[in-house]
Amino acid sequence: MNPKANSSSIESSHQADFKARRVTGRSQKPSYGLTEAEITPELGQELAEFYRFMTSVGVEAQGVKSIAAVTANNYLTQVRLLFGWMHRHRTPVVPLSHLRVSELFFPSGLRAEEASQEEATCLPMANVEDYLQWLRLEREVAPSYELQVVKALVWVVRFLESVSSHQVSKRGSRRKTSRWEEAVFKELRSLMSDIQAQGKTTPRVANDASKWIDWPEFLNCVKQLKAECTPINKSNQQRSTSAIATSIQRYLIFAFFSAIPVRPSTVRELELGRTLVKRDELWYLELEPKDYKTSETHSKLGEKRVIPIPQWYYPELEAWLFGYEDDEGVWQGYVDALGTRCGWRQVFEPNHNFVFFQKNGKPFTSVTFSSLFKQVAYRLTGKACNPQLIRDMAIAHLMNSGASVEVMESLADLMGHSPQMQQKIYSRHALPQQSTLALDALAAISSKVLE
Repeated sequence: MNPKANSSSIESSHQADFKARRVTGRSQKPSYGLTEAEITPELGQELAEFYRFMTSVGVEAQGVKSIAAVTANNYLTQVRLLFGWMHRHRTPVVPLSHLRVSELFFPSGLRAEEASQEEATCLPMANVEDYLQWLRLEREVAPSYELQVVKALVWVVRFLESVSSHQVSKRGSRRKTSRWEEAVFKELRSLMSDIQAQGKTTPRVANDASKWIDWPEFLNCVKQLKAECTPINKSNQQRSTSAIATSIQRYLIFAFFSAIPVRPSTVRELELGRTLVKRDELWYLELEPKDYKTSETHSKLGEKRVIPIPQWYYPELEAWLFGYEDDEGVWQGYVDALGTRCGWRQVFEPNHNFVFFQKNGKPFTSVTFSSLFKQVAYRLTGKACNPQLIRDMAIAHLMNSGASVEVMESLADLMGHSPQMQQKIYSRHALPQQSTLALDALAAISSKVLE
């Protein structure tokens, strides 16, 4: 397979085509979130404190675990979007100078400590309910998106109560929940239950057929991306160090999914020395209970999940991380302007231990990671496959290939979900194929009788 040229014009053409590609029937909507320029110093400080609260170990005094920076950033984005709605679309709109975190729950401007003195049953939730309704009607969001909004608001409640609470808890002790907090949590839990029930009957927003690629086709993408890691383009010219490093990272991301079809967040947040570990010359993926979604169900006594990484993945991984001399004494890695030999990763000068990241050196967000994956997949296959579908694709392929019960149970354990959920995933994607088989059988019968 011939490697593709590193042509900026070709890349720009693919990106433009990808951006025009829609996998849903919804019309594209203008952005409504607060811009950086619209955030007042007071609100900016409040949002910064909210972020520190979510990621602080001290939050565990409230009986909850702190969350990863990536998740905290996602929740912060949701809050900024909600503020944007309040400023642009709520009736009446809220001036920028009046936007405060407490305003999310108290249109009257009451702070948490003042409201807690009132009857808990009288606390307004109009902002939350109106916003969710607006998202459904105007933005046509899926129930899964609504759940992310509510989860972000749960952390807002914890933050508000932490700031306003006059109770000083001892380190490690659990703070007593106020009547206000109990009342709002009750409302939010009710909303979550309604949204989850709605999700069971709501058609999927995106058309999976426009994103789905079969497993062999995905493996061909991996093979092609590996071929693109060449330092010489098809015009026999030396590629830039940035282009080579970009190609290697793209290959490593896709190849990791092909070797271990885990959740996108696991790959996005892969961290050298913590979740990516080398021992005795072997590489492992090591996940603490906090690192995977179903930790309480699938973790025993808080143990790590240790998953060996196949050795065919090592050469490019080590060239990316550190660089090395191959058997012929050739340096496989990056050499900087001072002649220092290092891994290709250093081309982008990251100041963190995340294995994969954006070209500006900053960690991926869920949006930027998914966007990169979809753009590459679309360039290679013409389908905007997203990383969330990888596990589904692996399940469907193994089941269609007649994999044994033992293999499927092992796959379910690897992916961290139950065999029942695995079957549900397969059934959802197998429905079109099952219908086709039935139609073919009926057509065969009809042709014998009617011809």
